[in-house]
Amino acid sequence: MTLAVICFGFSIIRTPVLKETHEDFFFEITATSSKVGHFQVFLDDGYGFREKHVITREITEIGNPVLYRFPLPEGRYKALRFDPNQKQGFVLLKDPRIVDSKKTVIRDIGLAECEAEKQIESLKLTDHGLEITTAKDAVDPDIVVNFQDPLVLKIPVYRVFRREALLVWKTLLRTSFLFLPLSLLLLIAEKSVSSNSLLQLKLKAQKETLSLYLSVFLFLLLAVKELRFVNTYAVNLLFWDQWDFYVPLFKHQSLWDVFSRQHGPHRQGVGLLLTDLLAHLSHWNSRVDAFAAGVILITAGVLGYFLLKQFKPLHAFSFLGLPFLFLNFHQWEVFVGPTNLSHGVMPILLMLGYCMTWFIKNPYTKWSLLSVLTFCLIFTGFGLFMGLITPLLAGIELLQAYYKKDRNLFVSALIGIVSTGFAWFLFFNHYLTIAFEPTGPTSLNELITFVGLMVGNFFGLAISGAFSEITGLLIFLFVFILSVYHIRQCILYSVRDNPKSAVIFSLGAYALIYCLITAHGRAGSYEAAAPIASRYVTLMISAGLALLLHFSSSVKRKRYIFCYVIFLSFGTTYLQPIEHGAITYYSEGKKAWKEAYLKTHDEIKAEQASDFPIYPGRIPERLEYLKKEKLNLFDSR
Repeated sequence: MTLAVICFGFSIIRTPVLKETHEDFFFEITATSSKVGHFQVFLDDGYGFREKHVITREITEIGNPVLYRFPLPEGRYKALRFDPNQKQGFVLLKDPRIVDSKKTVIRDIGLAECEAEKQIESLKLTDHGLEITTAKDAVDPDIVVNFQDPLVLKIPVYRVFRREALLVWKTLLRTSFLFLPLSLLLLIAEKSVSSNSLLQLKLKAQKETLSLYLSVFLFLLLAVKELRFVNTYAVNLLFWDQWDFYVPLFKHQSLWDVFSRQHGPHRQGVGLLLTDLLAHLSHWNSRVDAFAAGVILITAGVLGYFLLKQFKPLHAFSFLGLPFLFLNFHQWEVFVGPTNLSHGVMPILLMLGYCMTWFIKNPYTKWSLLSVLTFCLIFTGFGLFMGLITPLLAGIELLQAYYKKDRNLFVSALIGIVSTGFAWFLFFNHYLTIAFEPTGPTSLNELITFVGLMVGNFFGLAISGAFSEITGLLIFLFVFILSVYHIRQCILYSVRDNPKSAVIFSLGAYALIYCLITAHGRAGSYEAAAPIASRYVTLMISAGLALLLHFSSSVKRKRYIFCYVIFLSFGTTYLQPIEHGAITYYSEGKKAWKEAYLKTHDEIKAEQASDFPIYPGRIPERLEYLKKEKLNLFDSR
């Protein structure tokens, strides 16, 4: 068993991956560009041109005609928008058409149908093609084709089944690189043990300790890999959202202003307080933020071990699931994107402390700590949804204490309700409610798809398609059933006597609320990859942990927890090619922008040289402040 886990541990360092492509329809066009950059295609499905339907292709050659193919998703579309580079220049277009994967032409698009929409200096149809000259200060020029008859792209049913079957087969091939050696070693170990009865008895008595040691080994291995990842890809440069939630630091505001800073729908809370401290100690080094995120996740994982010990798991194998939950590879954006300790990592750490508190026997101590932790969670990132769960459990315990005439328990539960209400009162003081508005119109089908892919992404299904969506929805449904079961246990047999059920319900209900609220906010007017955004993975640890705790403490059959741990190990320890590409894009883009800016001290020139924006607008005052104080990218130490 030890050799199996050690071999598995080292095998996750490099796992072969296979690239999935689900490209059935294409927009083809031959284009000649005078400058480097990229072309973009947008589709209007009746709700306008949205980032949800955008396809980008880099300009590969200058001055020569090149055939560009833009893969198109299924759907019914009213119009197509083409962005001819995002800077001033000349572009010649020829032969636009829609084709399928066999290159059969579905629709020819006449060049005369193209209409200039904005930032186009001239649009001229000649014998050579459509000549486009973009405006001098162009940042987002585009031309539009309005279809008289809607463009309907629909894949035949047999091809859908074939595509999903191929996806499942490729997934099995990928996991076989780990599963076959591991299974063989486990089989050898099992036969060796069963042939020696004395050894079997001895191993049975020590299996919990053995599994714990093996789990710690894997945890340390993955922790080292995570910190090495941070060291390789993190760049000392504030990026995107960081320029906004660092505003209290730029303005030297009070600690309460830092703690209560609103960023989107949530406040920053404990995470920004820690960021403030680290910024003062490190001269605003963004790499320190990334390392802090890694250390917080590692600390949360350590607390996970103590929490699982409190559950007294029926199967020692349960401990092997913890490293994969907390050190999930798909959290890469936490380290290489706009690192925000408040968004996910700090709420998860606070959540683990919250769960541990349920096992405290003294009701006053328990509810005092729960009140403090709930206050911090409400103010710290998306931990705010835990503020809906605490008063529910407190209300149940309040009623149970009333009927049992337990004064101490009644008063302590009442403290929990009052303190949570006070926390919400402070939270909504000077709150901008516009932050809760969705990004655009959406349908029920889009919401369901978003939830399925969002859940599936945590378990390594970072790809679109029915297989990923259905798997995620089944897991979501199972978490819902678990949450209902455990809140029922709390109601029937008291919250105080069932801290395990209180913990599993808290984690499961939180994951459900987070998924639904995120889908409501992001499923509409956003990019197609929104459901599988890396930043969502961290908070989905709550769902994975709820499943692990339930399997380890409530299900007697060992095979269920064994299958779940194997499922976790396969899904969380490799990155899809698209994720590798995004990591490189963020890291190399930041490095290129930083190098260009330190040479030119000009935002526009740095963005043009690197072809990488660090913020959607211009921030000269903030950059000047960093330069004056020798902070962040200007810190030469």
